[in-house]
Amino acid sequence: TTTTTTTTTTTRTTTTTTTTENKKNQSYLVSACYDGSLHVLEQQQEDKKSLEPVATKLQAHTGPIKCLDVAAATAADDDSLWMATGSMDHTVSLHQLVAVVDDHNNEKKNSSDDNHHHKTNAKIVCRATATHAASVASVSLWPRPISSQGTDDDGPQWVMASGDWDGGVFLWSHGMSNHHNNNEDGSSKKRRTESSSKGSSPTATTTAPQSLSPTISLQAHTSKVTGLCWGNYEKRRAATLSSVSLPEQLITASWDHSIKVWNIERQDCLLSLNSQRVVSCLDTSPHSAGICVTGHPDCTVRLWDLRSSSSSGGEGQQQQLPGSSLRISDNVFRPSHKAWISQVQWSETNPYQVYSCSHDGTVKVWDIRSPSPLSTVRVLQQQSLGNNSSDDKLLSLATTANGMLYTGGSTRVVEQFELQSLKPLV
Repeated sequence: TTTTTTTTTTTRTTTTTTTTENKKNQSYLVSACYDGSLHVLEQQQEDKKSLEPVATKLQAHTGPIKCLDVAAATAADDDSLWMATGSMDHTVSLHQLVAVVDDHNNEKKNSSDDNHHHKTNAKIVCRATATHAASVASVSLWPRPISSQGTDDDGPQWVMASGDWDGGVFLWSHGMSNHHNNNEDGSSKKRRTESSSKGSSPTATTTAPQSLSPTISLQAHTSKVTGLCWGNYEKRRAATLSSVSLPEQLITASWDHSIKVWNIERQDCLLSLNSQRVVSCLDTSPHSAGICVTGHPDCTVRLWDLRSSSSSGGEGQQQQLPGSSLRISDNVFRPSHKAWISQVQWSETNPYQVYSCSHDGTVKVWDIRSPSPLSTVRVLQQQSLGNNSSDDKLLSLATTANGMLYTGGSTRVVEQFELQSLKPLV
C-alpha cells in the first residue's frame, strides 16, 4: 500500500484528515496530529496516487489536536485555504495557507513557458486564536466569509463554532481585513523590500494572531460536545451563491446521548433527540437538509431526521423524504464494527452512501436504505479487542468528489484508497 507518512516529533502520533478543493481545482489533504502539528498536502493532477507537502508543517498547538475543519476561499483575488483546529490545550485556532512566490524568478519562469504550471512555496499562518475553559473537542468552519453588521470591523469575516469537554458551544468571528490591512503597512513593505534586496525569496507577511472573544456562548450539553455543524447541505449551497449569511441553526451532538438543533442567535434549543448511547461523532447529508448520521462506542451507526417537529426524541421512528420513497429510520443499523466508531462521513456524490471508520481498523461503506454495510475495507491489521492500549486504531477518514478515500490513525500514516474499487493505491 502506498502511504504518506506525516512528519511527527513524537514516537506515537495520531492523525486527523480532511480534504477540500479550491477554485483552481487543487485537492488538498490536511492532516492534524496529536503532537500539535498541522500539515497540508496537495494531490497531484497528473497522478492521484501522489501526495506532496505544499508547506512546512506548523506547530499549531501545544497539545494534541482533536478536531479539524477546512474551507477554501472563493474570492477572485484569494484562492487560499483556511483551517480551524481545536486542541486539548484548551485553544481553538484559525489558520491560512498563504502562497509565497519568488518574484525574482517569476518573470524568467513565465517567459520560458507561459503554459508551465510552476509550484509556488507556501506557509501555514495562524491568523486567530481563542481560549476555552476546557479541552476543545469539535469545530466547524463556515465555508465562506460573511459580511459583518454592527461590529467594529465592517469587512468580511470567517466564522467558526467550537465545542468543548464541558458541553459549552462558542461562536467566533475573525475579520479578514485584520491581516489584509497589516500586509500593506510600512513595516511590512520594508521587510519585503529588505528581503528582496538581499536576494532571498520573500516570505508571506505574518502578524501576531488575533485574540478572539466569543460572539455567542451557550451551555449546549452536560458533557463533551463530540460534533457540531451548520449542515453540509447548507455549506454546499453557500459555495454556489454570490452572497451568503450564516444559518440560524446549528446541530450539536454530545456524550450526554443527545443530538440537538439550536437557533444559535436566540440560543434556543429547537429540537433534542436522545440516543441510547454516547454519541462519538456526527456528520450531516450534503444532499438533503436536516438528515444526519452518528457513530457510537457501541459499534453502531445511527441515522436521524432532524426536520421532524413531531419527534418525541426517542429512537425507532420513521420519516419519509419529500419526493422520495426512501424512509429515514431513527434507529440503529445492524452492529458491524467491532470497536468504537471514531468518524462518520456522508458521500459527496451519492446521497444514499455513508462511510464509517472505527478503532477496529476498518472502514465500512453503508447504503442508508439497508441495515447492513455494503462493504468493509480493512486498513489496519487485525488487533486484539482487549484492554491493550498499544493496539493501533483508525481515527479519521476523508473522501473527495474525484473518488479518493484517505484514512488516518495511530500508525502515523495516511492510507489512500480508490472509492470505486476500495483498493489501496500501490
